[in-house]
Amino acid sequence: MNVNWNYPTAVRTGPGRISKLADTYKELGMRNPLLVTDPGLGV
Repeated sequence: MNVNWNYPTAVRTGPGRISKLADTYKELGMRNPLLVTDPGLGV
């Protein structure tokens, strides 16, 4: 199940979402994104 949550920043979750990171960064105009995760998130 994919979920988009916006409060106050968009949060995208669900299986396979990591494969969309590059597209999301480009869409937002990001050049040096910071990805933060932990073992509990399963990334």
